[in-house]
Amino acid sequence: GPTFVKIGQLLSTRPDLLPRDIIAELSRLQDNVPAVAYEDVCAIVQNELGQRIEDIFCDFDKEPLAAASIGQVHRACLNNGEEVVVKVRRPNIISRMKTDLEILHWLAREIHERISDMHPYDLPGVVQTLRKSLLRETDFTIEANNSKIFANSNPYEDVVFSPEVIDEFTSERLL
Repeated sequence: GPTFVKIGQLLSTRPDLLPRDIIAELSRLQDNVPAVAYEDVCAIVQNELGQRIEDIFCDFDKEPLAAASIGQVHRACLNNGEEVVVKVRRPNIISRMKTDLEILHWLAREIHERISDMHPYDLPGVVQTLRKSLLRETDFTIEANNSKIFANSNPYEDVVFSPEVIDEFTSERLL
């Protein structure tokens, strides 16, 4: 499921923990996430904004710029002519992640109970921390707020670009 893809993506950046051949395989997860169908994306956008997509955007690319484990982004143009990038959360991602996390938690408990050498690592606690972090990542309002905080405190505006967040088009599933 998506949680395991996310863990694989994280581990692919840690050559200090894993051998090169494993890192090379896990790195393939960075680029090989299938896109969500445009029809599903359209339904999410319309559901979140309460309007038909044509009433909001004069153009909305059907092919995503990028697809990741939690969401994907599409180039679009608002009816006022402003060019934007729309990030859409994958459908059913939270229920799929919760299922993955239940499996991970069960595995962590079993390892913790059966292998005493693993006690110092508190694997059930690690999974709980991972759960909290991953589920926060699925809420795009948190990402929007973090983006605003960064933009307001970025002293290098001419070097480091921070995209503007449009609040009226932002929700837990849409940014």
